[in-house]
Amino acid sequence: MALSSSLAYHPSSAALAGPSSLASGSRPPHPNLADPTLTQIPTNFPPFQQQSTQFLAALDAFVLRGKEEIIFRKETRERLVKEAEEQKRRMEEGIDEASRGEGKLLEILEKEASDVAEVQTTISDLKLNLSTLESQERAQTAELKEWTVKVEQLRAEKTLRLSKEAEIRASISRDLRTLENALGFKVEGVDTDKLLIRFTNLSPDDPSKVFSLLIDLSSRLYKVSSISPPLPSLPYILETLNQDRDFHQFLRRIRKAFQIEAN
Repeated sequence: MALSSSLAYHPSSAALAGPSSLASGSRPPHPNLADPTLTQIPTNFPPFQQQSTQFLAALDAFVLRGKEEIIFRKETRERLVKEAEEQKRRMEEGIDEASRGEGKLLEILEKEASDVAEVQTTISDLKLNLSTLESQERAQTAELKEWTVKVEQLRAEKTLRLSKEAEIRASISRDLRTLENALGFKVEGVDTDKLLIRFTNLSPDDPSKVFSLLIDLSSRLYKVSSISPPLPSLPYILETLNQDRDFHQFLRRIRKAFQIEAN
């Protein structure tokens, strides 16, 4: 305000200069700032008061808007800072959770890798075992074929042998019947371990008369269970049989003893 009042135009200074000064174009004299009449600006006229009031009101409104803007920006900044901090916290929590999840995932992957390696090892072992079993199966199949051929050969040989044995038995049976009829000798199995031996053609008076004995073979020592007719020499003949184990000679001795008894 002081600077404005010092530069304001005062009417008294223009009057003091006079028309001659202005007309001549000479510079008016410098006002005396020490004069109190020059520093006093009238402020009591209505237009000035109105403009001052409006200016002050506008200034107050500007200041108020500035304060509100400052407060708004401060609150906005604080809100944005809080949101940024909250977002940062959530991001850090998400990163921590992701790190933990990554650790668990790595553990799962490692375990799965270990399981896969174990399964692959098991599969390799099974393939090796399968290959071994297949080789064994091929070898056993080949061996089975060889044995099958041998069994068929043995079966054919056995069939041929049985056929020949049957022919031989039939021939022996015929010869035996012929000899039995000629010699009057017949042997039959009784129970499990006994033989019934019968002789005929020993008595001149009765060729059909039967001389028989039942011999027990159930133990190492031969025993005679029954004999008809009785022979006094039987104990000696039986003792000789148990000593020399010659059954053929025993039959010859028994037949001769029966023949002596018949005569």
